[in-house]
Amino acid sequence: DKSTWLKSQKIDTRNYSNVQNSVRLLYNHTFGNNVLTTGADYLYDYLNNTKLAGAHRQQSADAFAQFDWKLNSRWEFVGALRYDYFSDHHLQRVTPKLSIRHTPLDHLNVRFGYAMGFRAPSLKEKYYDYDAAGIWLITGNPNLKPEFSNNYNLSVEYHWHNYELLLNGYHNSVRN
Repeated sequence: DKSTWLKSQKIDTRNYSNVQNSVRLLYNHTFGNNVLTTGADYLYDYLNNTKLAGAHRQQSADAFAQFDWKLNSRWEFVGALRYDYFSDHHLQRVTPKLSIRHTPLDHLNVRFGYAMGFRAPSLKEKYYDYDAAGIWLITGNPNLKPEFSNNYNLSVEYHWHNYELLLNGYHNSVRN
């Protein structure tokens, strides 16, 4: 039997393996109407495919803090910072976020937000190759660069009885 022989030779018969182990820590603390949220994540990613020249591994870690500050019934501010690290190419980045809500009149909210974004390519995006019987082909690109973005949004919302009117605009500038 071929499978018994493969096992006796300690040969891995799997054609594909993608394992992800993750841990998340999260903490919230309330100061009256204000909330501080902090946390951290860790991810170990492993990808092995018979079409790869060896297995690939990547570790990523992040730490973040966000403060929701309700100044009064008319003003609310949210500020945040996030740090990301990816072991593949030792990528790291700090990204901020700021949101403001103003209620100039009862039932009317004006919101503005800015957030910087960062996303490193996953192991699958870089190294995974798959041919679905010639129907479609997925090919990883090991030269992918991290994605950076600047995101802006502005909205006005009006609530009246059971009706809500929302006008929302946004602009996302994405590189790579």
